[in-house]
Amino acid sequence: MKNKPLIQLLTSLSIYAIIMFGLGCDEKTLNNLMDIQSSLTSTISLLIPGL
Repeated sequence: MKNKPLIQLLTSLSIYAIIMFGLGCDEKTLNNLMDIQSSLTSTISLLIPGL
């Protein structure tokens, strides 16, 4: 199944969006989201090496 990593990526991005809009963006939350975004970027790079 070649689509599985893509589905996992979309799920991660959906969760990220829910967290971002659900919690609001005070400074502490924003810093946590930056950490999550960095993790997602690393995951994307691993899943799609040619990116």
